[in-house]
Amino acid sequence: MRTVGECMQTPVVTISPDRSVEDAARRMELAGLSCLPVVESGQLVGVLTVRGILACHPNRLVADAMSSPAITIDPNASVWEARRLFLRHLVEELVVVEGPTVLGTLSRFRVETEIARYIDPLTELPRPDLLKEQAKALLHAGHELAVIFLDLDSFGMVNKLYGHILGDAVIKQAAGLLRSATDPAWDVLGRYGGDEFVIVTRRSAREARALARHLVERLSSELKAGDSVVTVSAGVAGGRRHHARDGIAPGRTLDDLMNLASLRSTQAKKEGRPVVGETTVTQRSS
Repeated sequence: MRTVGECMQTPVVTISPDRSVEDAARRMELAGLSCLPVVESGQLVGVLTVRGILACHPNRLVADAMSSPAITIDPNASVWEARRLFLRHLVEELVVVEGPTVLGTLSRFRVETEIARYIDPLTELPRPDLLKEQAKALLHAGHELAVIFLDLDSFGMVNKLYGHILGDAVIKQAAGLLRSATDPAWDVLGRYGGDEFVIVTRRSAREARALARHLVERLSSELKAGDSVVTVSAGVAGGRRHHARDGIAPGRTLDDLMNLASLRSTQAKKEGRPVVGETTVTQRSS
């Protein structure tokens, strides 16, 4: 996921609070900026947005139109962290700072546009990068996680036999079934690849396996392409710890869990029979 520094708006143009709103509007127009950091004696004291300019007479001072204090963010933060700040403070612009230095500005519209790149347009589910960001936030909050990896069996044949239009419809149906069978309070659902789905869940290992069994049974009984039943395999990893560990590396932990769950799913598919093990779950309709 891109960082704030990669998405911020530059060049840096600042204005002092004793200048006129008319002067500020002119500077913003010339630089093609949507806001101006307000600086006094080298200190950031606020931010002036288009909304602030429109709300004030051009002869008023910037100090009367600015929002203060300015909400700031580090350039190394992710756009997902920026989005959380926008939602928490209900502002339209952030000022990007590194120590006392103003580096640029970041609009909420820019962040939402960037976030949209991480949503799968067919299913409207998070893609892997966004899924990992959400999962890392859960790990940072001290939650134990398990990963369920679901893979539709022989899905390539569905596209070859019935075409990609029906294939896409099956993928959307699978996403809808998974969405209806999971709880957003406990489960983060995403589309990993073409016919692969991932659920990062706060459930224990036992509960995650039970959920995986339920999902495999439901999808394998309800997913159809023409007259053919589409079966599903699933692998489960994690969910074993009962308390948070110090010094964990969230990114590496998630990669390990997703990789292990994917391998278990592949193993289940290769075995071609119902398997419920410590970390593997699969069930087929035939």
